[in-house]
This record gives sequence, C-alpha cells and structure tokens, in this order.
Amino acid sequence: MRVTISKTTAFCIAVILTISVVSHWQWFFKNSYFGWGDARLLTRFKESWISYANFPNIWSMYGTGLGEIDLIFSQYPIYMVFGALTQLGFDARLVSKLIFLVPVALIPALGSYLLIRDITRSHLSSIIGSIIYSFNVNALLTQTGSLSISAAYALAPVCFLMFIKALEKKSIRLGLVTGLIFFLQSIYEFRIFYVTAFVLFFYLIFYFVVKKENYSKNLIRTLYHTALPFIFLAFATSYWLFPYLMTGSIQTNPAFSRPLFGDKYASFKQSIAFFSPWWTAGHGYANGVVQPIPVYFWTIPTLALLGFILNTKSQEAYFFLFISVLGILLTKQSDSPFPNLYLWLFQHFPGFNAFRESSKFFLILSIGYSALIAFLVSFFRSYKIISLLIAAGIGALFLWNIKPLITGQIGGLFIPKTRPQDFIVLKDFLHGQKDFFRTAWIPAAGMWGYYSDIHPKIDLHTVYFDILGPMMASSQGHVRAPNKSSLIGDVNHQFFDLFVQSNSNELLDSLNIKYVIVPLEDKANDDDVFVNYGLPDREYLLNFLDGVPYLSRVSAGTSEIVVYENSNFKPLILIGPSPVHYQRLSSSEYVIQLPPTDEASQLVFTDAYHPAWTLTVNDQSYVSEKFQQLFNSFSLPPHAQPVTARLFFTPQKYVVYGSTISLASLLTTLLVLLILSIRARESKI
Repeated sequence: MRVTISKTTAFCIAVILTISVVSHWQWFFKNSYFGWGDARLLTRFKESWISYANFPNIWSMYGTGLGEIDLIFSQYPIYMVFGALTQLGFDARLVSKLIFLVPVALIPALGSYLLIRDITRSHLSSIIGSIIYSFNVNALLTQTGSLSISAAYALAPVCFLMFIKALEKKSIRLGLVTGLIFFLQSIYEFRIFYVTAFVLFFYLIFYFVVKKENYSKNLIRTLYHTALPFIFLAFATSYWLFPYLMTGSIQTNPAFSRPLFGDKYASFKQSIAFFSPWWTAGHGYANGVVQPIPVYFWTIPTLALLGFILNTKSQEAYFFLFISVLGILLTKQSDSPFPNLYLWLFQHFPGFNAFRESSKFFLILSIGYSALIAFLVSFFRSYKIISLLIAAGIGALFLWNIKPLITGQIGGLFIPKTRPQDFIVLKDFLHGQKDFFRTAWIPAAGMWGYYSDIHPKIDLHTVYFDILGPMMASSQGHVRAPNKSSLIGDVNHQFFDLFVQSNSNELLDSLNIKYVIVPLEDKANDDDVFVNYGLPDREYLLNFLDGVPYLSRVSAGTSEIVVYENSNFKPLILIGPSPVHYQRLSSSEYVIQLPPTDEASQLVFTDAYHPAWTLTVNDQSYVSEKFQQLFNSFSLPPHAQPVTARLFFTPQKYVVYGSTISLASLLTTLLVLLILSIRARESKI
C-alpha cells in the first residue's frame, strides 16, 4: 500500500519534529552519557550490557545483587538488543540514543499529531494537540528520569490510532501491525500499556454505542478484529507472562505488594489544572514539597471545556470529555470527590495494584485534554486569523515549558554526564578477575559502578535496611555502633551496625563479598551517593572502615575511590567449608562436580534463597532449603564416586517454553504480513 504525504502534512510534521529536536537538543547533538533516576542504566559499562546479549534468564543478579526473580523481565528484549549492539562494537551512548532518547523526543509529537489529525481533520489543531500531549509538565518531568515510561507514553497515541484504524478497516494486516505496536509499547513499560488499554476499552464501547455499528452484520467481525492485536500480544509476551503465571510471580511480585503512596501529593485541583506537584520550571528539585499551581495553568481546563462546548455536535468530543474526566478522577488519587475510588481499584481491580501512586494515569488526561483543546482550535478553522491567534496563544502556553529543557535547568536526564576516570580504572581492575565474587558499595554504586553476572554489585545501604538489618536486629547480642558523626542522623547511622556484630565478618564472607568499595563524591554529575543515602560524611565512613579488622585497603589504581578487600570471602558454591568445582552456564543453571564422600553432606549455594532452586544428582532431585535465613542448601546422601550434578532454577524452563511461543508468534506474524503485502501488491497489478 502506497502512502502519499501532502506538502502541508510534511510541513506540519517538520514543524513539530523541529520543536522536539530543539527542546531535546543535547540528546541529539552531544556525545555524552545521559543518566539519572530510573534511567541510570544508560551509564552502564559495555561489559555490563554485553551479558544481556544472551538467552533471557528470569533469575537476575542485577537487582539486590544477591539474586532474585527479575522484576522487569518484560523489558528484556530491549536490554537484549542494547547488549547485542554494544557487543557488536557500537558505543553505548549511541545505542542509548537509538533505543531510548531519540524515540522519547520524537515519537510523542509525531504520534499525537497523526492521532489528532485523524480525529479533527485539521492540520493546525493537530499541531496544537501534539504540542499539548508532548510538552505538558507531567510528560516532561517523566523524561527527566524515567525513560522506559516516557518511551511507552510516546507510543500511546500510535497504539490508539492503529486501534481505531483496525476497528474501522477490519483488516487482518492492520490488526497484526497494531499488535506489534502494542508489543513494542509493552516491552518498554507494560504498566503504561495497561493504562493505554483503559482508553482502548472505553473507545471500543464508544464505537459500538455511539457509532451505532451494524450489529447484525458486523458485530462478530468487529470483535474478531478487535481481539486480534490482543491475542497476538498475549502470545508475543509469553516469554515473561508464562513463567510469571506458572510460578505465581505476578501475585508475589513486590511491584504488586507495595502500599499505596502519594495521597498527600496528588489533588483534585492539580489534576484539573493539568499540573504536577513536582514542577518547578527548572528551579531546583521539589524534594517532596508540593508546588503551588501557577494561575495561568487554570487556562488549560478552561480551554478544554470550551473545546467540548463548541463541539457538542461531534460524537468524538463526548468521548474525549469522558476520557478527561476519567483521567482527573484517577490522577487525583484519594482526594475528593470520590475519595475511596482509587483505593477500591487498588485493592480489587486486577492489575491496578501495580500503581501505588497515580501519576502514570496522566497519560489518559493528556489524551483527553490534547484532543479537546484541538477541537477548540478546529472549531475556528473557517476564521483563519482567529484560529491562528488562538493556536499561537495555546502553543506559547505549553512551549514555555520547554525552556528549562533547552537550558538544562530542569536537570536529570537533560544534563550531560561525564564518567569519572576512577570508575573506568576500577572497572578494569574488577573485570580482569575471572572468579565469582560480589562487590559491596557503601552506600551505593551510583550511576557509574561496574557490575556483571559474575561480579554482582550490592548497594549495601539499601540491602542492609531492607534485608540484613532486620535479620541481624532479631538475633541475640545485637549491638549498636556509637554515632560519632555530627553529619549522619541516628537512623542512617544504624547502617554501621552491620560491621560491629560478632558474626559480621562471617556474614560478609557468606555473601561472597570480596571488595567493599567507597565511591567518590560525584557532585559534578549530580550523583553524590553519600548525600542521597543519608551518609553525608565520607571521611567519617572511611575512618570507620579503616578500623574494621577483617577489611584491608588495597590498591586498585584509583585516586579517589577507596577499595577494601575481604580476603576470606567464601565461594558461591561449597560443601561444608570446602569449595567445589562448578561451571556456570547461566545465572539460572550450574554444572557441579561433587567429590566422593562416605557420609551425608550439605551443599550450600549462596544466591538468595528461593524454593524453586533444585539440585539433580543421578536423576534424583533435591529441593532447596533455607540456610542461615538467606541462602540455599541441599542435603545430600553419601556417594562413593565423583558425581556430576545440575543446579537449576526450575522457572527457567517456563522461560524456554514462553520464549519459544513468543518467537514463533513474532515470526509467524511477520510471515503473514509479508504474504498479505505480496498479495495486496499482486491484486493491483
């Protein structure tokens, strides 16, 4: 099918893409690292990325560093592509632009323009709708540190447009292409696809009720073409959905068990005004302080309401009014009116408990407001001067938001970063060692710390307060490290208790911690982990560690980063006090050579305990038992001869099955699309 673009359309697209490039100019034109917040992954070393260029493993070493089910396993295809490109020799900075930065900058403007043009049939109103969707404060704040969410947000208008076309045309080819776009959005951030699906569901109801589809002739056909992209999506996401379902990881996933958060920040007024409580227009970070709503933001809901009032004869106007009201009710969270609505959905509606705070539902409000205000501009299309003046005013209202992006005042991902040389030196020091060990970073590795599958990192401050501290505090004889720092509060100083217990050395040994690392104060890159984690006294920390008898400073070639060695760290797998020879096939599978023994023995595997780890010896399987409240152990009978055993994380077999289904569905879909395209071309000859 040949697509022709008019000169007017090409000009409009050029305008909105130019605005997008100018506002994100540093992403396009600076060969720097960009990382902050949840997007610190963009600053990983090539050696860290390359480990993703393998078959996906559901057991990950990249969370706590102790091993766990991968909580973001749905995003693995993106990381696999990233890893493959870096393995081929592409600079990670270039790859980050291709996979994240450029799509986040360009696609929301282009996608929303095409969606609104399809609805209003007006180029000018479509440009304005695109500006509103792309440059509202909620969308821009997300771009400062949450690139996966921003990329999925960018694709939402494209998903919506393709869904509309698939409904109208009732084409298998369009349905499959729509499914592919759904899949792409879902692997960036499945929760944003979930929010997008809200809009699609209500549009389907609107389509049947308002559009008055001929039920007797087209109902079954329409439902089939509606279901087709979702059926494809279910098969395509089997690589993570199938193992999660089979292991109950959806119900037990920490992302679904976090308590509700953010009630004191979200409000009905902010939602109506289309304002984020964290927006400071680039004048520093809000730091938990709710920002006042500037008066001019109240023009936004006024314009949206006028857009509806002036277009009451349009069926679509009612739909987007409904979407806007829905977005307001969800983003206000627990504020009045209907203060219990969000809580009820959080507790009862399937999947809603993945949203412990409401900001992600601004996507719905963005679609609603951008369309309604576009209707306002479209209403005056017969009065060119008036429509241009209105469009110019609305455009200026939203384009003013990009000023702190252009200047870099907004911070976060809009500030280019430079990797300190010390981290490169330390990476070379660690990467050159081929034995397995963990590194413990105090308080955390920040954005530059090196890690890999065989050298996992532990952000020790977080792991202490989440895991180790509660466990140690419950033991008898627990002692407190006296606080001699005037800069560290008593709560955060409890972290030092980790090193002063009678079993502290044994614990670090059992955690396979070979090196304890104190990074530098990276204020130049806004990554001072000491301030960020409540330990703003690095010199005190170093003096304290110098006094820990089982740690000794070693030279790693760094000038500011300080490295301590824990020389008695234990290996990953051992029987009694002795290490055993093993081959690591992946993070989910090991082949172990068990020496002969004339008595029962205990094999200890010091990844975090999970009952799904099994050890198979001579066709006999042994289930993991918890050891020292943290690790995995297996009780083995005596055996007279050396034995080869297999240690396996059993949910990985579901990854194999699910990945096979995903790959088969993707290849089949691409083949079907190719055949349909060839037939369509031949039919025109």
